[in-house]
Amino acid sequence: GHMSWADGTMELPDDETYGGLIKKCVHLVSGHEQRLCFPLDSVRRANGKYPPCATEVVYPGMHSDIGGGYPPGDQGKANGENDSLLLSQVVLNDLYSASFQAGAPLKVPVDTLPVDLKKDAWRAMHPDLIKQFDTDIPLVNRFNAWRELTLGQTTPKTFDPEAASHYEPPAAGGSLETVIAEQMAWITAWRIDRYARGSMLKTPFYQRAKNTEALPAARKAAEEVRDEKQAAVLRARQNQIANQPPDRMDELVLQPGVKDFDPKMDQTQLFDAAKEFGKDYHDGYRIPDNLAQLVLDTVLQPV
Repeated sequence: GHMSWADGTMELPDDETYGGLIKKCVHLVSGHEQRLCFPLDSVRRANGKYPPCATEVVYPGMHSDIGGGYPPGDQGKANGENDSLLLSQVVLNDLYSASFQAGAPLKVPVDTLPVDLKKDAWRAMHPDLIKQFDTDIPLVNRFNAWRELTLGQTTPKTFDPEAASHYEPPAAGGSLETVIAEQMAWITAWRIDRYARGSMLKTPFYQRAKNTEALPAARKAAEEVRDEKQAAVLRARQNQIANQPPDRMDELVLQPGVKDFDPKMDQTQLFDAAKEFGKDYHDGYRIPDNLAQLVLDTVLQPV
């Protein structure tokens, strides 16, 4: 994030010098991401042209709606027993299809293996792993509704299995900037209705959102529990290191740590964000939460 982790380090090889080195590059773009931590970019060259190997595809959602990361039930959304309602499931299946089509040696369901390859056990995908690709019908319907409404595309009533096995995103009618600008208009309209006009408070996702750690005391107690678990992990790692033979230290895999503390206060955060958006939309004055915010609001206030 912040234009730092990959800045100047992940440019695609020059076509003239290293032509053909990269056979396939698919850049998946989040159509609704506006946060400074995740600035949008492109794989186009400085001259505005794409490398021959590259394709950019715009999807609905934010950063983690594309790469995964949102758990089921986060902010009261995608409330299921597994990941099948998460928006990132669509991208997961597309990414698998594009990679497999490009020749990546990915595992596949055992019943799809040719007879002469069934002897290679490593090629078969475990049934539990297959379930990780599940995409529930409500998600499919909503994704297609987004395509139809914002992109003007049609959804076939029947699908050819052979055609469905190939990842071929339809070409856009304009540049990446044009498509993103249109998607920003749609998400802004959604925010105006939900935030500025107050309809969010009645939505099921807001009412389902967790808020058990919104108060300082509850938040502190939850963080202490998390820290105790992490301390136990550190002790376990020390034991692992102590019991590992010195000549096999490079084989040691330490116990994973506990996730960074993230308080369950989705409802409070949603409410505060909606309130700020509503104030800005109606050109009202927001009372700053701290001195730094007061200074920024004063300096950046339009003349």
